[in-house]
Amino acid sequence: MKKLRLFAVVFLLILSFTSCTQIVSNTADQIRLNNWKAVLKNESVVTLDFNDDIAKFTVQKKNKTYLKLKGVCIFDKESLVIFDESTSYKYSFDYYVTGNKLKLTYEDNSITLKKLKKV
Repeated sequence: MKKLRLFAVVFLLILSFTSCTQIVSNTADQIRLNNWKAVLKNESVVTLDFNDDIAKFTVQKKNKTYLKLKGVCIFDKESLVIFDESTSYKYSFDYYVTGNKLKLTYEDNSITLKKLKKV
């Protein structure tokens, strides 16, 4: 009886460790399953965070928010589109991922963000 209980506990532990892993299967998942950040020369901080299919893109300087886009995000092979909830406008960014860096381009302007480790 004790061996059966021990087996059940070990089995549940193994199952719990393997069931929480997110698998990155494409570039969109690599972007969506991570958070991204850049600190610019003028001390502005740009972040791109995801919660499922909701993206939040912000530009802040000294705790003042200059830009905040938040809404559903859709990917294709070269771009991502954020449908901003507050303005009902869509913002399309071309992207390129290499290593731990994400380059976003919007209307001939580019920014490179670094991948943050998720806690």
